[in-house]
Amino acid sequence: MAYLNKQERERLRSDLMTMSYNQAKGRINRMDPKGRLRYWRNAQRVGEWHTRFDLEGLGTTVTLVETPQPSAPDENQIAKRKFDLVDVRVDALPGNRT
Repeated sequence: MAYLNKQERERLRSDLMTMSYNQAKGRINRMDPKGRLRYWRNAQRVGEWHTRFDLEGLGTTVTLVETPQPSAPDENQIAKRKFDLVDVRVDALPGNRT
């Protein structure tokens, strides 16, 4: 597989921004058979949760940035978290020089 160049990475980012988190995750998983999940919903900053995929066959890393939304507790007094996809970061891996 060929590495993604800058224009292809920008196009991938714009496509993923229009999707929900689960749709974006599914698309990323289907793109590269050598790709792997680096970390899932890791709190890198206050109020931001990051999920990162390394697509080694494409020479690209994709980070999905979510923010938790407060929700009211249900009848059992359990508040379930909902997340909104707010940003997608698509960068080249160190071996990708395109």
